[in-house]
Amino acid sequence: MTDESKTKPGMSIGLRALLFGSLALNLAVVGIGLGVVLNRPDVGHHALRGRNYAFGYTGAFTDRQRSEFGTMLRGSFDGSRERDGAPDFLADYREALALLRQDPFDRAAFNDAVLRQDARAEARQARGRALMVGFIADFPPDERRAYADRLEHRISDMARRMKNHGNR
Repeated sequence: MTDESKTKPGMSIGLRALLFGSLALNLAVVGIGLGVVLNRPDVGHHALRGRNYAFGYTGAFTDRQRSEFGTMLRGSFDGSRERDGAPDFLADYREALALLRQDPFDRAAFNDAVLRQDARAEARQARGRALMVGFIADFPPDERRAYADRLEHRISDMARRMKNHGNR
C-alpha cells in the first residue's frame, strides 16, 4: 500500500455542500410534486384537509409573486437551519427505523420520535405562515384586491370540486 492511499482525504467541503444542495433540491421537487398532486381539480375535498390550506392562498399568487415568495421562503428556511443548529431531520427517520426494528417494539418511544418530527414540521409551517401573511400584507392595495379576486375564484373552484366529488 502506498503512502498516498493511506492519507486519502475525506469528502471536500465543496462536495458536501453540493450533495446537501442536491438533497435539498430533490426534497423541494418532491414537495412541489406533492403540492401539484394534492391541488389537482379531481382531488376534491382531500386537498382541503389538514395543513394543505396554504395551497389556496399560494395558488392565487401570480407567477411573479409565487417566485418571489418561494425565494423568500427558501431563504428563511436556509437561515433557520443555521440559527437552529441545522437539525438533521434524517436522524429522526434513522431513529424511527431503529425503533421499528427493535423487538419488543417500544410504542411510546416510536410515538415520541414521530411527535418530535411533527413538532419540527409545525414550527416550519408557522414560520411559513408568518412569511406568507407578511408577504401579502406588503402588497399595494390594488395588488391585494387583485389577489383577493384570484383567491375568490380559487375558493369557488374548490367549492365546485367538493360539490362534484360529493355527487359521485
